[in-house]
Amino acid sequence: MSMANNHTLDRGEKAINNAIQHWNKIGMLYTGSYLNEEDQQTVRTIKANGITFSFLAYTYGTNGIPVPEGKNF
Repeated sequence: MSMANNHTLDRGEKAINNAIQHWNKIGMLYTGSYLNEEDQQTVRTIKANGITFSFLAYTYGTNGIPVPEGKNF
């Protein structure tokens, strides 16, 4: 699940944390937003048919909503 998009912060930091908790609960890989710096440093990978895939996600901005101070992850 990519959580890197221009609407990520629309409902605030609490909504991001709730979404991450949901993805963790159902075993879904997510990328683009994280709980903390350690979570951010964990590259999301899966292996299928002997091939390892890694997932990265980026966004160009947050529609003018500032990233919470000290939480650039």
